[in-house]
Amino acid sequence: MGDDEMNGYATILYESQNRSPSSPFSFNKNYRAVLMVGDGDAVSALKTELQEIAELFYEAVAVDKKNYDPNNKPKLPVYIPRFLDDNDELFKIQIHENKAHSSENLTKTDMVTLASCPRGSLSRLIDEKRSVRRVLEAAAGVLENDGYTVVIEDKNLSPYYTLSVDVKTLCEKHECDSIQRRFFTGRQIRANFFTEKDDIVQKSKLATVGVVLVTKPVEVVHSLDRSVRTDAKYTKKHIDEIVFEEIPELFRSGRLYKIYDTP
Repeated sequence: MGDDEMNGYATILYESQNRSPSSPFSFNKNYRAVLMVGDGDAVSALKTELQEIAELFYEAVAVDKKNYDPNNKPKLPVYIPRFLDDNDELFKIQIHENKAHSSENLTKTDMVTLASCPRGSLSRLIDEKRSVRRVLEAAAGVLENDGYTVVIEDKNLSPYYTLSVDVKTLCEKHECDSIQRRFFTGRQIRANFFTEKDDIVQKSKLATVGVVLVTKPVEVVHSLDRSVRTDAKYTKKHIDEIVFEEIPELFRSGRLYKIYDTP
């Protein structure tokens, strides 16, 4: 992150993830960045290319959507680069990065996934003797001996190996009525854009950051980390959290909490 040259083509003012030195122009749809393209010819050529990309996108949407209205064009995906319209007045961008999570409530008729691992990582060694597969299979054996119904999904057609147990036994052992599973879904990256015109500074509402292109230097700053309420369930070592030490933290599929029905 920070100032960097993208092969002399653009200056990186901010990026959400480091690029591989061997493939510096390999990006995915989760890539977010603020890039400065200062060369006039490059700006003109890039704007032409982006307009062509936009037209191809609209054509694809029109084919896929029966009631497509060409006068009401959909927004482009955020990962498609865009120039800011108010670049002349823009002087600062404040980035806000937060982890996004989702939760699900599981009842005694459900199974809950405890571990998940890409199949390609199963042969990787955790220590000198044990592979990921052996560790997870050993964990499954311990859980079965402890009375759980264990289901392992290990199909060639699936990219993931998963280990699940029944919620009924989990609730019985922890004397609760249901289980809340909280899992990471990605990062939420938004920003405030600061502009100045006629000596008046304006701050925009929070907006999603895609790949933003500017044509002059802009200050990019990060907000302070959002504080977490001390009474929130997802704080570390919460009294209602259930932890399976048999499963390495790296492969745990979310965090589990005991839920009690109100009397």
